[in-house]
Amino acid sequence: MKKAELKFDYADDKMRRKGMQKAAGLPGVDSVSIDAGAKKLTITGDIDPVDVVITLRKLCSIEILYFGPEKEEKKKEEKKEEKPEVHPWPYSYYCPPYYSPRLLEWCT
Repeated sequence: MKKAELKFDYADDKMRRKGMQKAAGLPGVDSVSIDAGAKKLTITGDIDPVDVVITLRKLCSIEILYFGPEKEEKKKEEKKEEKPEVHPWPYSYYCPPYYSPRLLEWCT
């Protein structure tokens, strides 16, 4: 999977729509998204940047900002807290002498 970020200078919404349609129609494209404020077009998939630029240059000016492997978001690993081992208490606090020595330790 490769990711391409392009500066996409379009004049109006009609050009933006046509550009997204042409980009989505290219072979190997998985997803196309656009950031309208920054005028940035992001294309992911198994793509060739030369084909993308040649296709979209027919509509308006294009600049390649980034092309490379898709960056994977690093997930924060949650640290598991080690809880101390808790022994259950016997049902009564009185321990008759015939109980095993292990149970006598719990009673005291």
